[in-house]
Formats: sequence, structure tokens, C-alpha cells
Amino acid sequence: ATEGGGRTVERSFKNDGRSPITWALTYPKNTYAIAGDEVEGCITITNRLPVAIDISEIKAFFTFEGDPIVGEGVKVGPTSTVRVNVKVVVPGNLASRRGSVQNPLGRLATDLIERIHTGGLTRAGGGKYEQGNEDDDVMGGIVVRCSSCTFKVGNNVIVKVDRDEKEVNDSREPSDYLPNAWTPLEPAGVMNGPQVLRVHGPLAKINVERVGGGNQAADGAVYRAVIKISAGEGEVCKDVGMEMTCVNTFRSSEDNTIKKETRRALIVERGGQGGGVDDVVLPEGWTPVGNDGSGTEKALPVEDLKTGEYAYVAVHLYRPPPVHPTVIGEADADKCRTEYSLVFNYQQSLNGSGFKAVRKRFQGEVEWGEP
Repeated sequence: ATEGGGRTVERSFKNDGRSPITWALTYPKNTYAIAGDEVEGCITITNRLPVAIDISEIKAFFTFEGDPIVGEGVKVGPTSTVRVNVKVVVPGNLASRRGSVQNPLGRLATDLIERIHTGGLTRAGGGKYEQGNEDDDVMGGIVVRCSSCTFKVGNNVIVKVDRDEKEVNDSREPSDYLPNAWTPLEPAGVMNGPQVLRVHGPLAKINVERVGGGNQAADGAVYRAVIKISAGEGEVCKDVGMEMTCVNTFRSSEDNTIKKETRRALIVERGGQGGGVDDVVLPEGWTPVGNDGSGTEKALPVEDLKTGEYAYVAVHLYRPPPVHPTVIGEADADKCRTEYSLVFNYQQSLNGSGFKAVRKRFQGEVEWGEP
């Protein structure tokens, strides 16, 4: 395996039955990753020669730009297989190409709130990663896979083995993704995970939860929902803003036999001299949020948070009482349910990384009734 004068010799092969060394890089614990993540990879190496080989260095090259992943050397017996664990760091600046337009993952993350993350063998063995119509088969994320490996044998011979392009393509269609990502390359097999990762932009890690209270509210009284937000593990949140909206659903709109009424609930805040919006008269000291009380026109500032820190925000809703109380035994024609939605926009830094824009949505509901 050495030529005279210590000159390095490089030989190139395809990753098929004619190569002296074949390999498969799989991800035992992941079907998807977030840009910037470090994930565990496993390189299954098969020596097809009748003699042992001493591999002093392994380099794995990927479909994204950057330095190769370097694995430790290993000795492989004749016609034997070994596995080498490696750490794969996914770049944080990946971008997906759709047609002639390149979309940075960081920007995509602000367009899609809380992508659906499925895994295993569900929804085409890697999941439907974009919210939307269930009949839409387009899968989100960027395909990341190993394109070639080099094996340094001894001190002077480098064996380069390129991936057979027939093995995996970059199709975003689930029908193609399943056989390509989970092809049981012997001796790796499917138990060692898929051969590709779908990489997504940064996702919000803040925790948002309702604190105390129920979802029953009385007509004619201001209802208050207290929301606790806390930074996730390793997360720093700055420039935090909150948007609020609400939608009312009336029983009369669901049952056409009931006479329609119009006493809608509004999002309100303290301040001003009272007044009202359209048919709704507000108590003194309260004003509607936005022009018509249906939500904010711009994000409201919330304090910055570091790991372990938390803050409280409140949502106030008001629905006026009926002019004539409902008679016992009669249907409440104007029974109302209000669904409110909070969207938190902020700049996120994970474990000291640069800041990227993310979003987190929280939804709640209130059932109104007469006192």
C-alpha cells in the first residue's frame, strides 16, 4: 500500500460492490435537525478485501459547504465491518434553493410558526414538516447527507469513495424520500437510522403557559388571563414582542334556529376614559386594544429573558351584559366563545450562538355566560 519515496497515492471509487471499501453514514438518533445543531452520526465501514486494513484517518464530506467531519482511525479485519461514531455539526447558515430563489432557513422560520415535527417511519419516514393542507405533499427543510468519504490507509494511500448518486437524491417528495432515506444499506440496516437529515431553521424554545384561573367568564366583567413565558434551556431572548388577536363565535351563528345577537367580546387594556367600540360600551378606565378591540396593531414590548428567567403578561377581555337576561329554561341565543391568540416574536441566541428571529404562538379560549 505504499509507493516508493513516500509519495501519497489516491484512488477513487464509487460506493458500490466494486470498491474495496464501502460505507454508510446514518443518524441513529435523529430524523431531523435544527440549523446549528450537533447530531450523532455513525459511519458503517466494510472492508471487502481478503486482508486487514489499518485506517489511520476518516473524513466525511457533506452536501453543505464547510470542513469535513473527521473520524478516528480504526483497524478493519478481512471482509469485516466496523462502526465509527462521529459528531456532525450542521451549519447555522444553510439555505434552501427552490427554483432560482435561495431561502435562508432563518427567514423561513419566521414564515412558519411551530413546524410539525414527526419522525420515525411516520409520514414518509421523516415527517411532514410544514403546516398546511394535509394533501400537500411538499416537505420542508433542507436535505443534508454525506456525499463522499476518504479513508487514509497507512501513511501514504488515500481511498476516496463517492456516494452512488442512485442511492439518495434530494427530492422533497415523500414518495421518494422514504426509499432513499431508509434504504437498508447492508450492513448498516435501518436500525441505525436514516441516511439523510432534514434540517430546519431555528425554532422558538420559550415556554408559554397559562397561570391559574379557568376559562369561564361573566358578561359585564373584565376577564383576565395571566400568561407566564420563560426562556428555554440555553436560550437568550431579546427584543421580545407580543401580538394579540381574538375571534368570537356565537351560538346563534352555529344554530340558525336561534335569533342572531351581536354582543362581541373585545381585547381591552387599562387607560383612557372608557367609551366603546360600535355596539360595545366599555367600563370606565378601559380602552380597546387596536381600533376595534380585535387585537394589537403592532407588537407590544416584553422584557428580555435569559435561561431560567421568566416574565408574566396579561390578556384582558370584556363582553357587555345582555339588555334582557335570559329566562330560565330558554336557550341563550347570544352565548359566546372567544378564542385569543398570542404570538411572541423575538431574537433568539442558543448556547452563545448569533441571534436569529423566531416566533412562538399560544392560544386560549373563554366561554362567556351571564352572572
